[in-house]
Amino acid sequence: MHAIERDIFLLSDRTAVQPPIEYVQGTNGIPIIFHFRDYDIPQNATVKVYVHKPSGKAEYDLISTVTGNDVMIEVKDTMFSEMGNSHIQLCVKDGEKTVVSFSYPADVKRNNVAGEVPPSGNNSNFLDEYLGKIDERLDSAEDLADKALLAADEAVGAAENTYKSATEASESAELAKNYATEAESFAHGRTGTRENEDVDCARYFYEQAKHISQGMSGIIPMGTITFADLSNPDNQVAKYMFNISDEFVTDETFKEGAGYEYAAGTNVYRTSDGYWDCFAGSFLPLDGDSKENTVTFESRDAAEANVWTDVGVLASGEKHSSIFNKVSTMFKNVRYLYKMLGTTDISAIGGGTVTGAIASQNEALKTVNANLRKQYIQCGGVTCTYYTPYFLRAIVTLPVAYSRAIAGFASKATNVSDASSHVSCLLDGNNKINIFIENENGIFTSSNKQIVYWMTVGVL
Repeated sequence: MHAIERDIFLLSDRTAVQPPIEYVQGTNGIPIIFHFRDYDIPQNATVKVYVHKPSGKAEYDLISTVTGNDVMIEVKDTMFSEMGNSHIQLCVKDGEKTVVSFSYPADVKRNNVAGEVPPSGNNSNFLDEYLGKIDERLDSAEDLADKALLAADEAVGAAENTYKSATEASESAELAKNYATEAESFAHGRTGTRENEDVDCARYFYEQAKHISQGMSGIIPMGTITFADLSNPDNQVAKYMFNISDEFVTDETFKEGAGYEYAAGTNVYRTSDGYWDCFAGSFLPLDGDSKENTVTFESRDAAEANVWTDVGVLASGEKHSSIFNKVSTMFKNVRYLYKMLGTTDISAIGGGTVTGAIASQNEALKTVNANLRKQYIQCGGVTCTYYTPYFLRAIVTLPVAYSRAIAGFASKATNVSDASSHVSCLLDGNNKINIFIENENGIFTSSNKQIVYWMTVGVL
């Protein structure tokens, strides 16, 4: 099957230049496949696709198929009906949570065949879904708020009515408090009273709707910079979005005004009327506590670590999933080092530390090397001549005299008639050796000559 394929890296460099997908107006014969290379798509996850077109129109709920970590989009003829730069956005949802959202550029070329380009479609189901959820959660919050007020009135009435008990008044007041808390939960979450309330409240769906609407407006991600870099005129271009690497307080150049604090990692974008505005998202307050938060990431730790894995530099502005991925890799590397160090007791070597033991052994090796360098080997050949019927003999004066001769060696270079003959080498002081070829049968005569090789070892 022919397809246009692109690799997607979510946990590494998302600011890298992406080669756009090139497509011809009004065609639909070739599907698009995105391969997620550093992220595992959750089982049973759903993928929603929409395309933002140059005119501002959009196509939503396009047909997609998830196979492992690959997402295939079936192209409709209206999907790329407008010539120019479009943006494909994928949102991967795991239940109620949006776990992945990214945009990919598409360059739509002119279709020169007359009558083959269908009219550009437009629908808003994707955004309407979030707006509907906002209304539902606000209705729940308003209903609960009304109940809280009613319970509070009952509490006041019970307290004023001398015929009603103090217990009834207390119960009504407690009921009013509970309704108020539940109303707060449906409005913005963060009360700890409902499961998943932070992603099932009016505030969350508002932020998601705002996020989508901003994506539809053609916002262009430009990477990570410091807050101070926002003052650079080159960055002050409408629809440019930046991730801010440090904490900051807004000033008069921001849409919301001066004096608002934001954490490092906040996204800001340039509005068409020349202001900065903070991108939608749920941020932990600067004085918040994240002890109950969970992080989904690809763990590289392993109980049996058999190899070292290089880890990239931990940089400011990284996502939690990337940070924990690197930390888990280092955990695995520590296990590997522990395994490689072994369990042999080295407490008596170099103070018991690894570096001390290595230094101690290095010093010992230096001593051995120094002693080896002092030893000197000399060798050569010599002819042994008649000495007695039982011996052939040669005396060799060494080319270089030793300060201490250690050993001498000799071997026959040519055979003699009696295989029982053997060679010996005797040191004579530090500058001579005596070489004998011996035969207990006394076979040697004055005409016998024998070549031998010799070698000596000593200290200069």
